[in-house]
Amino acid sequence: MGLAGFAVGWRPSSGFLNVLLGFAFLLLFGFAMAWVGVLIGLSVRSARVANAAVFIAVFPLTFLSNAFAPTTGMPKALQYFAEWNPVSTMVAGCRELFGLQNIFGVTANSWPSQNPLEMSLIYMVIIMAIFIPLSVRKYINTASK
Repeated sequence: MGLAGFAVGWRPSSGFLNVLLGFAFLLLFGFAMAWVGVLIGLSVRSARVANAAVFIAVFPLTFLSNAFAPTTGMPKALQYFAEWNPVSTMVAGCRELFGLQNIFGVTANSWPSQNPLEMSLIYMVIIMAIFIPLSVRKYINTASK
């Protein structure tokens, strides 16, 4: 993905180490979110239902974030949700690591917008602390039946 971005003009300006940290950060966020998918997958009976359920869980988080468009164009009520969203803080953290500019709207002076890396790590720890034990318990219960 990084190579495709580079081919179409993306140029990180923060140095090689920060770019590597950015990709590691993305990998860690993906690992945390994968546990949500594991729990959903263990809770349903078919792959189609699991796919639909994961889509329903991920769709609002992704599209109500700053991943695709700046939140400044959203209505103010949505800006609050979007700018405190785990996906938004992860995207802002990656932009910071890649040396790119972050633009926040109504929450421009909030702790998540000022410290997106730290807030994302907090979100990742919370997500993993909730979903890893739930997924393991669900797996044990399902496997023992």
